[in-house]
Amino acid sequence: RAREVQRLNAVDNSLYALKANPNREILQKLVDLGFGLECVSPGELERAEIAGPKRLFTPNYVDASEYQMAFQQGCWVTLDNLEALRLWPDTFRTKQVLLRLDLGTGSGHHKHVRTAGDSSKFGISSDQWPELKRLLKDHQVSVLGLHSHAGSGITDAEHWVRTAQFLYRAA
Repeated sequence: RAREVQRLNAVDNSLYALKANPNREILQKLVDLGFGLECVSPGELERAEIAGPKRLFTPNYVDASEYQMAFQQGCWVTLDNLEALRLWPDTFRTKQVLLRLDLGTGSGHHKHVRTAGDSSKFGISSDQWPELKRLLKDHQVSVLGLHSHAGSGITDAEHWVRTAQFLYRAA
């Protein structure tokens, strides 16, 4: 499947999420194929060191030390809430980040796996974007990319069209 992903012309950069399977042999094979690794915790960041700087740290409401560790290791870092910028602006000052944006509605095979919308803690909602823009500018933080996560087990192909359109408008 990894080779199939590599053959997609529209994909510039492929990452494998450790939460799917953190087996070291599998991770090494993926890294050897050119994949980066996506991590959500310091333990995963450590396990993913085999990917070097081609690691994406996507935490959810962690303390400043975890962000600092990822930046010090040269990882890409995802910001999915404004609290971090409000509380620890110096941690992010002059850094590049990816932004996780909330689509506004969740998707997925069950209500417990829907990770977007009013009751979600994942992603920055559109009503927060004016403050986000101000905080990014005030702290000289540049945006490297955008992404979203609406849920798991999504079988509706139109979901991906809506997501692409949403991210395009947000950009």
